[in-house]
Amino acid sequence: MEIIVSCKSDKEKNGRLTLLKKISYYYELYDWKALLQFYAAWIRRVESGQNKWSDDTADIETPLLASSVRSRQNRTDIANFLEYGFPLSCEGSCSGLSEEKNHAGARSHPDDMRKYLKKECTYGSIIGPFFSNPFNTDMVISPLNSVPKKDTLDRRVIYDLSFGVDGEDSVNSHISKDLYLGNPIKVSYPSVDSLVELIRRKGSGSLCLRGT
Repeated sequence: MEIIVSCKSDKEKNGRLTLLKKISYYYELYDWKALLQFYAAWIRRVESGQNKWSDDTADIETPLLASSVRSRQNRTDIANFLEYGFPLSCEGSCSGLSEEKNHAGARSHPDDMRKYLKKECTYGSIIGPFFSNPFNTDMVISPLNSVPKKDTLDRRVIYDLSFGVDGEDSVNSHISKDLYLGNPIKVSYPSVDSLVELIRRKGSGSLCLRGT
């Protein structure tokens, strides 16, 4: 709390809060020592003028944090997924599902879309543009969309894998809700009761951060 109170500007305060939110979200996945190094590295980049508080930390996350996951038993696959991308675990043929026209939320905000695509290309999160299929397998084109973000002028970009062509068939309809890469999975979201139990375990005076 002392760090937040002593901030010199609202931009610094919001930047540090965002960074702390990310660390609180990652604490069960990464070693604490690696998270502290990640925090310190980003502070140095901001203080040296290499980055601004409003910048995304994604470009240093994988280089600094992936090795701390690899050091844990049976977590090599997660480290590789973080570095190279998570498989969709899409089963069956999706050929014929392509839609080359984006949704209205993308077409009506071309500047926001260009800004998003440029940023993601800079991070290495996406590649392209391509004028033909660069892969040695079939490819599906799903439409992009964008919606307003709360408390900001930026827009949230959505890659609509649920958009169905000729009915309900879509990429998401080929992704199992119960299996991931052949392994049974069960996804559950935290409840108010689980939050209360966490606060009780951590004790009075605990600080809670809500991820967005």
